[in-house]
Amino acid sequence: MSIWLAGPDHQPTEVVYHHDGTVSAATLAVLVEKLTPHNAMVNPDFLETFFATFRLFSSPRDFLEALELRFDTPPPARMEMTSANISLWNTHKGDQIRLRVLNVIRMWLESHWKVNTDNPVLPALQ
Repeated sequence: MSIWLAGPDHQPTEVVYHHDGTVSAATLAVLVEKLTPHNAMVNPDFLETFFATFRLFSSPRDFLEALELRFDTPPPARMEMTSANISLWNTHKGDQIRLRVLNVIRMWLESHWKVNTDNPVLPALQ
């Protein structure tokens, strides 16, 4: 399979890993990418830790904007933009990312919503 289907969407300098492979530090965009992988299930511990702590380093608005950017992830510039490649990318990566973003939003609303801090982004979600 082409590298533009398998590889991560972030640069290696945007994330630091512990020796056991868990994330130690990362940009918000990388954390959102880790929440919405196109080719794997999200680690439940990572998901719970993220939702328990994201308001310490981000705002709900910034989180929502990062989710929107992830939802709109374009095919990589290095990919030849033929209709076949775009269709392949959408089927194997783009659609999977969008589905995972919607699932993260659903989990946020159903299980991790904090009325006092998160309600200001409701109009943008609608």
